[in-house]
Amino acid sequence: MTKTARTAEQILEYYGTESLIGALRNDLPRRITQLKEIVRTKREEYLQHEQQRQLVEADIATDIAAELDPNTGKAKYSNEKTRAAELLRRKAESQEYQQAEQEAREAKMSMEAAQDELEEMMLRNRNYLGVLNVIAAELNLLASYYELPLEPTLSPQELAAAQEAEEAY
Repeated sequence: MTKTARTAEQILEYYGTESLIGALRNDLPRRITQLKEIVRTKREEYLQHEQQRQLVEADIATDIAAELDPNTGKAKYSNEKTRAAELLRRKAESQEYQQAEQEAREAKMSMEAAQDELEEMMLRNRNYLGVLNVIAAELNLLASYYELPLEPTLSPQELAAAQEAEEAY
C-alpha cells in the first residue's frame, strides 16, 4: 500500500460511519415513525376543524337561503350572486365562523409543519443512505485494488430494510 492510500478503517473513521449507521439503525427510523403518527393526528385534527368551519358556513348559507322578503314573501336573496355576497358579509361578521376558520387555519399550519419535519427526516435518511453507498463504493474499490477482504458494516438485509422504510413513506 502506498503512503497516500487510505485504509478501510481510516475511510470509515473519516466519514463518521458509526454515527451514520447509528442514525440509520436507530434514530431516524424511530423519529420517522413518531413523525408519521404526529402527522396523522394533526391531519385528523385539521379535518375536524375544517369540518366545523364548513358546518358553520353551511348554517349561515341555509339561513340566507331561507330568509324571505317581508314585503313580497319571496326569497330575499333570489339569485346566486346576492346569496354569495351576503354569505361573505355574514361570515365576516360571524364570531362563530371567524373562530372556526382561525382554528382550522392553525390546525392546518400545525399539520403542515409536522409534514415538513417528516419530509426533512426522510430526506436526511435518503442522504445518509447515499453517503453510505458512496463509502461502500470507495471501500469496494480499495478492496479490489489492494485485494483486501472487507466485511460490510451494514448487512444487505439492514440496508434493504432501511431502503424499504424510505420507500414506504
